[in-house]
Amino acid sequence: MESDPLSPGEVAIRDLGRDAETLRRLTDWNGPLLRSIALAVPKRFQFSGADGWPVEGWVIRPPAAPGARVPAVLEIHGGPHAAYGHAFFHEFQLLAAAGYGVIYMNPRGSQEYGQTFTAATRHDWGGKDYEDLMRGVDQALAAYEWIDPDRLGVAGGSYGGFMTNWVVGHTQRFKAAVTMRSISNAYSQWGTSDLAYQKGFWEYPGDPWESPKFYLDRSPITYAPQMRTPLLILHSENDLRCPIEQGEQLFVALKKQGTPTLFVRFPGESHDLSRNGQPKHRLERLRHIMSWFGTHLAPPRDAGAAAAPPRRREGALADD
Repeated sequence: MESDPLSPGEVAIRDLGRDAETLRRLTDWNGPLLRSIALAVPKRFQFSGADGWPVEGWVIRPPAAPGARVPAVLEIHGGPHAAYGHAFFHEFQLLAAAGYGVIYMNPRGSQEYGQTFTAATRHDWGGKDYEDLMRGVDQALAAYEWIDPDRLGVAGGSYGGFMTNWVVGHTQRFKAAVTMRSISNAYSQWGTSDLAYQKGFWEYPGDPWESPKFYLDRSPITYAPQMRTPLLILHSENDLRCPIEQGEQLFVALKKQGTPTLFVRFPGESHDLSRNGQPKHRLERLRHIMSWFGTHLAPPRDAGAAAAPPRRREGALADD
């Protein structure tokens, strides 16, 4: 299966021998659709992270009038030991089609850059990984003048949801946020998750009774009084990795603080809602994301069209 930023994937083969570097596609399942819509081409950039390490990132520019400044969304991957790459992301293309720029990157903790880089989040969730992300946003704003610094959003799922929660508890620079299948309280997640009880083996410095201060200090809910960014909380009721009580705690905390928030529960869905959930729920998830950003980031286009597929523009690609 071959995929790239402009194709969800097609079956391809590579002949061993003189043309070993040449891929030959055997299918064109997505071709008719892709040739009828405008897709945005990611632009790679690089910046220095918290320790001076090179960090890789990408920016997607939406189709927009020359000179127009547009809102942009920072998308944070899960893991933390996952990684973005040379692949198709339908959510990013949907955001771009609705008039948003997209900023995404591989901060410390991401795979593909060696063990030292991957292990750099150990005992430091919310530390220099957060700094890497903020430095990446600063670099994107400096390099791409079409991004409106006063209309920034942030979104992420799983560890990306943890980091979204952490971000809005530590900065007011984002005007809207969407947290998905997230972690808000590391202390309570420890005993209710199918995996979090293992964090003390390596990710965190011991179990909760061994490092209670660390678990509380690195729990986003500790910083609820500082959370003022409108936050959409999306969570699946059958999520065993990040149980729904994580979303419930955060929702109640924000309601008590008076922070604008909406909690959307997906019945019968797991931690993998965005990948293999019921189609109607996956569509509903995207509609909520687009509606939330449409309300709080005021994109230049009509937010009512946000849930529609990328606009049709024969053979066109958007780049900067």
